[in-house]
Amino acid sequence: MGGSNAKVSDVQRWAAGLVKTGKTNLCRAVAVAVACLLPLACTTTPTPWSGADPSLASSRGPTDFSGEAARQHLRALNEVGGRVTGPPGADATRAVLREALSRAGVSNREYRTQWSGPDAERIEFTHVLASVPGRSNDVILLAAHFDPLAAEPDAAGARPGVGDPRASGVALLLELARVLHAGEPPDYTIGFAFIDGDGTRLGHHSAQRPGTRSLVEAWSRTGELETIRIAVFFGAVGASDLPMLRDIDSPRVYRELFWEAARNLDLTASFPASSPYGRADTGRTAFAELARRSSIALQDAPAPLPAEADDVLPAPRGASVRFDEVGRVTLEALGRVAAKLRRIDRFNGVGIPARHFKSTMGAFRPADDNMKEWTYINRYFAEYRVREINRGFVLHGQVGRGKTHLMVAVLRELVFRYGISARFVEFSHLLADLKGSFDKGGGASKLMEPLTRVDVLAIELSGDELWLLH
Repeated sequence: MGGSNAKVSDVQRWAAGLVKTGKTNLCRAVAVAVACLLPLACTTTPTPWSGADPSLASSRGPTDFSGEAARQHLRALNEVGGRVTGPPGADATRAVLREALSRAGVSNREYRTQWSGPDAERIEFTHVLASVPGRSNDVILLAAHFDPLAAEPDAAGARPGVGDPRASGVALLLELARVLHAGEPPDYTIGFAFIDGDGTRLGHHSAQRPGTRSLVEAWSRTGELETIRIAVFFGAVGASDLPMLRDIDSPRVYRELFWEAARNLDLTASFPASSPYGRADTGRTAFAELARRSSIALQDAPAPLPAEADDVLPAPRGASVRFDEVGRVTLEALGRVAAKLRRIDRFNGVGIPARHFKSTMGAFRPADDNMKEWTYINRYFAEYRVREINRGFVLHGQVGRGKTHLMVAVLRELVFRYGISARFVEFSHLLADLKGSFDKGGGASKLMEPLTRVDVLAIELSGDELWLLH
């Protein structure tokens, strides 16, 4: 197996030579098709995502998040009193939520679900759902429950004060909804779920987050669940004396985007590198179990335990909440999440053969008969420059030496690391498609045009030769 640089002029001369010598009808067909295809593929204009920064930074990050507005939402939520499941507390809370969303111009509605409680009792919950339409109908869901157990009176019979921070996740979402609605349409639709019932005491069922479970079950029946790409669940967030918790159950690839965003914005008080690891207490677990979708939990790390077992646990902290910091970091992180999803969508459109969908650089096992090519590919990445002209290459050699694996691995790295567009073409399939198109009275443009719009085109000519063209 060998590797070499490939230029358009070299390939055209090779194709023209086959045509002139007239070796076989198949070679002539391949040569003509290649001669037509490559000039188009190699003179494409870079797409808007060409050379995207590897850090997945958002191309636009709204900066008008108002911590003061979020604090006002927190005060309003606490002033309604109980915030418990069922009227009148839940009705009053929903009224506060819907008024705030409507005032911001955000479309919202009530959504009723049922859940089987102890002794098969059917319990009804009424959630508040809202959305900010995006360029895609796929949804990034932001969720928090609004009936915290913290709303119960303490031993002295006192209700939590207007500064109680335990509804801070809900208050944060209200301000995020305003900001996202006021900005440019996001790449993905942003859904908001203000969940009823997750703080309900139902005996041993209380840990199951019945509100979230009932919501996921309802979405499964209606098909709405299929549109959710990822969900972010918020607990109490942004207390001034506690860092955010790194939830061990949240996928690292998405969770760490929030800490990357904090570093990028130089806002690391709530997202320090030293944030402790632990298991967040939100509806994320129930959602992940039933929905089987990527999901993240964000909440403050738990307060330190008392020094002695018989000490009284600390009272709820006051709302000296860093809403500004957590809000700005969340907006930046959502941009990064969207960029990650775009790259996943882009890779899914590359056209990788199913048998090689998991082929990666890490999974490739270099041997004596392909070490030269393995070394060449690593040098290719070492010399690759974003937003500059990079040379392509040809892999050739006997069948079964790992050429297609290597080519797919290269495309994967280019898409996910650099955010560029790419296509993989098995030439025999392309020829069959072209023949079918001409047989039906069509032409080549419909099939060839999409190949001219990508930054990188990989062509598997045969079992012993593959080209990568920029």
